[in-house]
Amino acid sequence: MPAGRVLLCDQAPEAAHEIAERFLREGLNLERVASAAEARARIAAGAVDLVLCGPALADGLGLDVCAAVKDDPTTHHLPIIVIADPDEPDARINALRAGADGFFAAPFDVDGVQGRGLANP
Repeated sequence: MPAGRVLLCDQAPEAAHEIAERFLREGLNLERVASAAEARARIAAGAVDLVLCGPALADGLGLDVCAAVKDDPTTHHLPIIVIADPDEPDARINALRAGADGFFAAPFDVDGVQGRGLANP
C-alpha cells in the first residue's frame, strides 16, 4: 500500500521541520507549503490524502484554507486536521466551525493522526 500523501500548511519553519522529520520516519510522504495559495493549488491538483493546517500562513490563515476546502464540493471529502496553539481558548471551536475533521494542539504526536486512519489510506 502506498504511503499517505500529507500536505502540511504552516509558515513556522521550526514546527514544520519537526513534523516533517517525524512523518518521514513513519514512511509517509509529506510536502510542506507556507501559503494558502500554495495549499489550495496542491489540494486542487488532487495530490494529497490528508491536510494538516497550522494557524498562520504567509498569505492567510489555516482555518481559511480549511473552510475553502470544505466548502468546495470537489474537495470537501478531504480530511483536514488543524494544528493550533494549546493556549488559544477558542482554537478547537474555531477549527470545528471551519469544517476541520480533527484538531491537535501543537506539538502533537503523529501516532494520533495515524490512529484516526487518516494518514495512511
